[in-house]
Amino acid sequence: ERLAARGFFVVGFDAKAYLASFTTGTATLRPEDEPADYRALVAFAAGGATRKPVLVGVSEGAGLSVLAATDPQTKPAVAGVVALGLPDQNELGWRWKDSVIYVTHAVPHEPTFSTRSIAPGLAPLPFAVIHSTGDEFVPLAEARHVFGAAGEPKQLWVVKASDHRFSDNPVDFEHALMEAMATAVPGISTDARGRWSASSTVGDQSAASVNGSSPMAAQSRAKSQVTPGSLNWLAIVGKTGTSSSGASKAR
Repeated sequence: ERLAARGFFVVGFDAKAYLASFTTGTATLRPEDEPADYRALVAFAAGGATRKPVLVGVSEGAGLSVLAATDPQTKPAVAGVVALGLPDQNELGWRWKDSVIYVTHAVPHEPTFSTRSIAPGLAPLPFAVIHSTGDEFVPLAEARHVFGAAGEPKQLWVVKASDHRFSDNPVDFEHALMEAMATAVPGISTDARGRWSASSTVGDQSAASVNGSSPMAAQSRAKSQVTPGSLNWLAIVGKTGTSSSGASKAR
């Protein structure tokens, strides 16, 4: 919602619902099938735009964003990845019984893939990670290990907060988010009302900042909507223009 409120064109979907659509008694999502779904979302978000979309994911959505962006066909279509609360182990299925993780804070008993093992494949895309010091689902040390495995360019923001949602420090979280977005496509500034627009000095991050944060990575003058999941949601930031929200279609 913070990106939409800042004027981003946001396309969002619930990562758990996405995984559940592939989950049966005998099967779950296959890692090799996921990037094609993201390419469909990227194509929608980028339609008519001059900038490539940025993949922004939270928790499981962050892992799915990394998985998509390491795919050779998907990588050229995106500007970068911003990951919030990024875990190493990411589930490939979701059933109602997996909701026990909100009590145990453990990984569901589903097939998984390792973000750390695929992170080297992100380069040369910009990779930004934002993590809470008190994340109860993903320890900071785990996020650091994933971040360390990725190549440059990359940057890690650690926000002092008590939980996975940064709920008790929204100000510092939003500053980190704005700076992280700027790592993908620099050259965005704000007007007097705090709306983001293209800067005339593209590439000079010091030329456009607000409250100490760097310029954001995409522009829009229309309000947009995002449909986040409970803890796991993905936002694809794309074009300037009419607001919209959408959901991926599972095959």
